Parts: sequence; structure tokens; C-alpha cells
Amino acid sequence: MFCGRCGAPLSEHDRFCGRCGAAIDPAALEAQATAAKQAAAEKEAKRAYHLSTLSTAVTFGVMEEAIMLPPALGVVLLMCSVVATWFMYGGQPIDEEPIFWAWIPDNWYELFIVLVVGYAVFYIIGAVIGLKVSGLIRRRVPAAPIEQRPLKLPELLMVTAIAFGLWGVGAAIGIAPLYVAPVASWDFGWNEAPIWVLSVLWAPVFEEYLFRKLLLDRVAPYGQRIAVLFSALLFGMAHQNGMQFYLAFGIGLLFAVIYLKTGRLRYTIALHFLINLFATLDSIGVLVFGEAFDIGWLIAAGVLTLAGVVTAVLCRHHPLFSLPKEESPAMWKAAFSGWSVTLVQVISIAAIAFMGFFYAALAWDADGGFESLLHLVPAGGAIAVICVLFHWARHRKTA
Repeated sequence: MFCGRCGAPLSEHDRFCGRCGAAIDPAALEAQATAAKQAAAEKEAKRAYHLSTLSTAVTFGVMEEAIMLPPALGVVLLMCSVVATWFMYGGQPIDEEPIFWAWIPDNWYELFIVLVVGYAVFYIIGAVIGLKVSGLIRRRVPAAPIEQRPLKLPELLMVTAIAFGLWGVGAAIGIAPLYVAPVASWDFGWNEAPIWVLSVLWAPVFEEYLFRKLLLDRVAPYGQRIAVLFSALLFGMAHQNGMQFYLAFGIGLLFAVIYLKTGRLRYTIALHFLINLFATLDSIGVLVFGEAFDIGWLIAAGVLTLAGVVTAVLCRHHPLFSLPKEESPAMWKAAFSGWSVTLVQVISIAAIAFMGFFYAALAWDADGGFESLLHLVPAGGAIAVICVLFHWARHRKTA
């Protein structure tokens, strides 16, 4: 606090300035104190969001690099095998299989086990290392655990229905181009099994712990509405493609609210598990029972989506979804304008755009024609949503 005439520092007990002798207005001192506290809170919020964003990005980055190790090691092994075989035959053209190929299992179930174990090991190791490394950043932001309370059975049924509704709408937006311009390489096979296992068993635990527990415990004290939108956007951007952005963003909003209201990850982990399991059943069912299963699965998905949308509309005013409105526009700007937040935004937009062009190119290669360009629509829409929401949060004018 400072004197309004000469700028000399004052304490809250001063009634006259010690330098110029001017009388001090208590109301002016109180206003200065309030402004100083608000500025300190905004600075603290910006630091919390900055460090939390960095820790989340580091965790995901390390994990993704670990996931890429098995195929990378496979390519290196294949190249070494070919070179070694070439040297064994004196550099002459050969008809023999590379010597290391004998290590590859002959039976599909043996290969399945190798792939599942390999991917799972690298995935989990990458996630653990990422959490440990990012913990050096995250520990600089104090956590404020959310008060716990259980969900009643009607509330649990309500959020389950809404979760499937948000998933269904988001998935429909993301994969709609596939029904117009199919991608040849999109056909699933048992080689996708490691992804199924990880997405159903590991991803719900890891992602909920990272995006709900670790993130919300640190940023929610600076405004719950800000934390919900920010965590959902970060969750959607982390998937780095337009196909999954909408469903990840939608359920990210719901899961953030559920965690803030209950303080318990068990609910969001269970819902995440159910959604991933249902989404995976389509691929497995088609392989086991044929294309007829896909029709039945689509009907079930449509029914669940419709029921979820209707439930969301009817229950939109439920107390579970009410959050306090105490955040100031400056606090929104502090959360969404840090350089780390901007960096993650730019990287995510670039990745989403790349994946959009990638799937468009695959569809074009599969004789999709100009309809292949429809694969750019989900990516472009996701980029637009990210840019609009970031701009709105940074320039919010009213509380």
C-alpha cells in the first residue's frame, strides 16, 4: 500500500503519510489492499496453470515416446537382420529369410501375447517415468484435495447415461467422414489387440489420475469453472486428432465436474472403462462374429447416445452440475495465457491438422475421390473450437 500523493509505502494502521503528512483515506487503503491480493492471486493462478500444464505435457510426451519404442526396435531389428544376412552371403543377392526372423512367433496367439506384453510394458513404464519426471515440476504447485462425497444411485445412473451420450455425439462427429470416404488401412485386425487391452484396462486409470486427480487438485482452487473447461480442453488436445477430440472434450467436461463434486476417481475411472470397453467391443465383435455384429453395435450405440442426450437435456439443472461463479475475467486470462499453455495449444493444433491431412490422404489413396477431403472437417472443427475457447477465455469481459 502506498500514499496517493507521494507514493511512500504505508501500513494498514497508518492514518498520515510519514513522508508528506497527507491524511490517509481508509477506503483507499482497503481498495489498494484488495487490488494487491487480487493481483497476487492472479499471479499464483498463472503459475499453477503454467506448471500444471508443463507437468501434464511432460508426462504424456514421455509416455508417447515409450509407446513408439517397440515398433522402432522392431524396425532396427529387421534392418540389422537384413544387413547381417547380406554379409553372411558375401553381399550377393539372397533368397533366404533374414536370420532374426526365426524369432518371430509362428502362431497368431503367441504373437498376440508378445505384442500385448511388449506394448503394455513400454506403455506402463513410459507412464510411470513420465509421472516421476513431471513430479519434479508438479511438486512446486501445492495440491488441495477435493472434499469427498458418494454419488447416489440415481445420480450414478444419470451421469452414466450422459457420459455415453457425450461419447456418442463426439464419436459421430469425429468418424462421420469414414462412412463417406473409408480408409483402407482402417480395417481392424488382431494386430490391434495391444491397443484394445491398453485402452480398456490401463488408459482409464492413467488418464483419470493425470487429468482429473493431479491436474484438478492443483488448479481448481483458482476457479472450478475455469478448471473444468481447461482440463477438458487439455484432455481433448492430448488425443491430437479430430476423430477423438470431440468425445474426449465432452466427457472431459463431465468427468471434471463429477470429480470436483465427489473427490473420488473411482467414478470417472469406471465410466471411462465402460466407454472404452463398449467402443472396443465393435472391433472385437466384427472379427469374431462378422459384419453383422457391427450393425447391432451401431444400433446399441445409437440408443445409448439418444438416451444420454435426452438425459442431459432433462437433468441439465441438476445440483450436481452447478459450480460456483466466483472467477474474475482476469483469473480466466491468467489460466489460459501462459506460454506453456500456448505451446501445448500450438503443438496440438499442428498434430490435429497433420492427422486430418493424413487420413484424407489415406482415403484418397483408397479411391475416395474428393469426398476424402471430408476428413479435414473434424480436424478443422476441432482447431476452431480450441482457438475460439482459448480466445474467449483470454478476453472474457464479464464475471
